[in-house]
Amino acid sequence: MPTEKIYDTQPHKYDFTANVLSCEQKEGGFEVTLDKTAFFHEGGGQECDTGKIGDARVSYVYEKDGTVYHVCDKAASGEALCSVDAAPRFSRMQNHSAEHIVSGIIHSLFGYDNVGFHLGDDRVTLDINGKLGKDDIERVELLANEAVWKNLPVRVKYISPDETEKTEYRYKKEIEGRIRVVTIEGVDSCACCAPHVERTGEIGMIKLVDPMNYKGGTRVFMLAGDKAFADYSERYRQTREISVMLSAKQGEICDAVRRLAAELEKEKAALSEKKKEIASYIVKEAVQTSGEKIIFVSDLDGGSIRRVVNACVERDGALCALFSLSARGGYDYMISGGGIDLRALAQDINKSFDARGGGNAQAISGHINDTEDAIRSYFAQRTDKRDN
Repeated sequence: MPTEKIYDTQPHKYDFTANVLSCEQKEGGFEVTLDKTAFFHEGGGQECDTGKIGDARVSYVYEKDGTVYHVCDKAASGEALCSVDAAPRFSRMQNHSAEHIVSGIIHSLFGYDNVGFHLGDDRVTLDINGKLGKDDIERVELLANEAVWKNLPVRVKYISPDETEKTEYRYKKEIEGRIRVVTIEGVDSCACCAPHVERTGEIGMIKLVDPMNYKGGTRVFMLAGDKAFADYSERYRQTREISVMLSAKQGEICDAVRRLAAELEKEKAALSEKKKEIASYIVKEAVQTSGEKIIFVSDLDGGSIRRVVNACVERDGALCALFSLSARGGYDYMISGGGIDLRALAQDINKSFDARGGGNAQAISGHINDTEDAIRSYFAQRTDKRDN
C-alpha cells in the first residue's frame, strides 16, 4: 500500500512513531516498510535521508509504486520510534529550495531551463541550457537573496492530470498521475518530489560561484544555507591568515599582494640577469678546453642552460652535456653536439636512470633523479665504449 509521506506537510518533523508493515531480509540488510514515514526516499537530484527505526540504522531509502522502503542493518517490528538525521536533511532542504529560487529566476528572466541538478556534499551544481554572463549571474544572485530576505512561504500541493493544463509550473520530465508542485510565491512553481523549507528565510543566503560554459549552456555552482556559511567561514579564516602574513588589513590584502607581485617581478628580473652573467662565465671557462664537456652547475634556468650548451657546441662541435641542480631535486639537463644522433642517447639515459627526457637528433633535454657521481660515471663508461 502507498506510504503516507509526512514530509509533504511537515518537512521539519524528524522524529515520529510509525507501525512496521513488513520487514524482509535482503542482500545488504533488511527492507522495512512503514504505514507513514518522514524519511525522504531520494529523487529530484536530492539524496535520501538516513536515521533510525527503533534501534535499526537506516542507510538507504527508496520508493517503488508509492511504497517507501527503508534499508536497515537490523530487523524492525511493531510500533517503532523513528528519527531522521536532522542536520543533513535540513541542509538538503535549504539547498534544494535555493535551487528552485535560482532556477525559477533564470527561467523568468531569460527563458532558460535547468536541465541538470546535483546536490553534492559541498555545493550544488546547476546546468542551464543557455549562456549567462557575469552580469547575468550577479543579477540572478541578488534577486535570489532578495527572495530569501522576504521570507516567502514555500507551499506544496498535488494537482490532478485535469489540472495540469490550467497550472503553470516548471518540470524536467513528463509525470503520470498526480503531480506534486512546490511553489515559492512570486518566484517559482516546479514539479518536485523532495522536501523543502517552509519559508525562504530558512535558507539564510545564496551564493553563485565559478560559472563556466558547459555543453552549449552554462554550469553554475551554488552555495546556500549551511554550505554557504561553511564556505564563508573558511574563506574568512584564510583571508585573516593572509592579512597577518602580509601585515595588511583584511580589506587591503589585494593591494598588498599587488605590491608583493611587483617586487617579485623586479627580483626575478635581477635574478635572470645574474644567471645570464653566470652562464657567460661558465661558457668562458668551458670553451678553454676542447672535446666533450660534462658540466655541473646549480639552479640555472632553461634559457641559461641552452645558452651555455649552444655556445660550447658552436666552439668546436664536440658533445656538451650540462646538468643543473634543481630545487625539486635531481638535475635538469641539456645535451647537444658530438656529431651523433642523440635520440638513442636520450633513450639510454631514461633506461639507465630515474629519468625523463627526449628531443631530436641534434639536442635532447630532460630531468635525472640521481647523483653527480652516478651521472659522471655513466658518461665516463660511455666515452670508453665509444672510443673502443
